[in-house]
Amino acid sequence: MSIKNIIKKVLLEETEQNQWVEVDPQDYLELLKYVDGNGAMISKLPQYKNKKIAINGDLKINSNDVKNIDSIDYVQGNLDISYSGIEHFDKSKVKGSFYNYNSKMFHEEEKKKLQKKYDYLESLRQEDSWDVKNEEDVSERTEALYQHLKSEGHLGEDEDKYFIYPLNYGRTKMYEWLGENIFQSEWEVYRDDELDDAAYDYVTNLIDDVGLDAFRDWIYEQNLDKDAVRQFYREYYEDVVYDNPEEYGVKKQLSSEQIKFKEVFQKKLNNLYNKLQQATTEEEKESLEDNINNTKELIQDIDDNPEGGYDEDDIDDALTNLAEDRLDNFFEDIKNFGFEKDFILDYIDLKGVTEDVVRHDGYGALLNGYDGSDEEYEINGTTYHVMRQN
Repeated sequence: MSIKNIIKKVLLEETEQNQWVEVDPQDYLELLKYVDGNGAMISKLPQYKNKKIAINGDLKINSNDVKNIDSIDYVQGNLDISYSGIEHFDKSKVKGSFYNYNSKMFHEEEKKKLQKKYDYLESLRQEDSWDVKNEEDVSERTEALYQHLKSEGHLGEDEDKYFIYPLNYGRTKMYEWLGENIFQSEWEVYRDDELDDAAYDYVTNLIDDVGLDAFRDWIYEQNLDKDAVRQFYREYYEDVVYDNPEEYGVKKQLSSEQIKFKEVFQKKLNNLYNKLQQATTEEEKESLEDNINNTKELIQDIDDNPEGGYDEDDIDDALTNLAEDRLDNFFEDIKNFGFEKDFILDYIDLKGVTEDVVRHDGYGALLNGYDGSDEEYEINGTTYHVMRQN
């Protein structure tokens, strides 16, 4: 064979070795059955030998019989190997999302994470970093939790407080117990002065998640922000009252011209009364009395037929009275007005809701996600509350 043909053959083989082949997810699952779950063997099949396999969609493998999928070089969709016997797969080969919960790979990763935690706690143990005598925050909180675990009989032989692993979940003080009994249970430890803020955060977050269904109706009814509700009604009815003030008890004012006429008639009336007191004959008295009555009728006619505008103070008073009258109907009105149910939350005093829930059910009902209990321990003169979360 000539050197030219040799080079040509080598180049052709390299091209074939680097060639990609797309495989449908369902076809790949069938191939796994053919090789008894040993995915690496697929690359040895004639049609896939020296080829790079790309799965052209979402692949889901949840069988413990599948030990590896080493023949796959790329997944163009999502890859789910949860509950499988697969020990390792390079996540960077997956274009979409990668799931491996409860797979062998997952458990191997969890073992490594757990060992890392034990190693960290051992380093603390060697230095006795959480000796409660040092009065540091973490030392006191872990001591409170340790005392609780001890009082509940959860400690195994030779298990000390360095089986408590600190978790970093925002600003909460949460810990994980890594002892044999109730393994990986999670706990929060609060100081007395942290409970109110923690309870308020819980209430606001819960309401954000589920709306009014978070608590019973009476809680909200007792904690209406009445000033805000009054303002709501004033704004809601403002245009209605301005468009038809008399329907809401607001009367027209006299026009400036009517006021002047009334003043003239009132002066005339006063003069007539003075003359009546000085009259000496019955004929003169009768004439004055007729004149007085006619003048009174003119004044009354002006009062009965005002031609001016409406006084702003009167309209404001009408809105105030209307808002006060509707205050107890707020929940029903919101429904009748066509607002969404959770619209009410804009008019609720959430701090008051928190206080009522705590007063009625206690802090544990809000902050203990496991059984609602609230256990107190005094450490170095400070009261701590221990609450389990799972």
